[in-house]
Amino acid sequence: MRGTSSRFLQPATAKASVRDKRYVMPCLLVDLLSGIYETRLWSGSQLILRDFTGDLALGEDFTGTFTFDDDAACGLFQAHAVRLDPARRLLGAELRWLSPVARDLIADALAARQPDAPDQGPVMKLSITQPTINWSLTGMLLGRYHGEAATGSPVHGMIRLEKAQEPGRFAASVIRVNSERHSLALKFQDLPAGTFALLEAAIKKSAAN
Repeated sequence: MRGTSSRFLQPATAKASVRDKRYVMPCLLVDLLSGIYETRLWSGSQLILRDFTGDLALGEDFTGTFTFDDDAACGLFQAHAVRLDPARRLLGAELRWLSPVARDLIADALAARQPDAPDQGPVMKLSITQPTINWSLTGMLLGRYHGEAATGSPVHGMIRLEKAQEPGRFAASVIRVNSERHSLALKFQDLPAGTFALLEAAIKKSAAN
């Protein structure tokens, strides 16, 4: 009986190790291009978001991407929440780090801004990064999601492993939204070669560790 029990346990153990592998993957940083805030209240060192629906805490650091109007380039940033008013849905933040593209975008937007009407300048479109709870090469589960995506709807975004890493773009469809846990399950529909290589490198790095 002991030998029979061991023989039947081996496949189950192997299956469990494969199934659980995604839970030890490094956390991905995901910017959903469908969850974008818009603001004209920005400078090279700070910004203010109205209609803020996230769950950031006062004093928390966060990352994200931004662009201006219809510019195709996206800048990466890290910021620090210095003012938070949940009742008014208001977030004020200091910009602590900007990627080279982000610095160029802000410089160009500042040049286009009228000195006597700073609140009428280019619109900054900003997405706050969300972490993955787990992921694989077929999809991912995001945490801290406060959007209103519907099951089956298309989603586009960008994936990074580190704040300064060049992001990889992706297209996905919504599998499930959990409003109580603020999670969003996505199935990849399109992974460009660069994004697929980014995810493969993360898997290999995890396996090596």
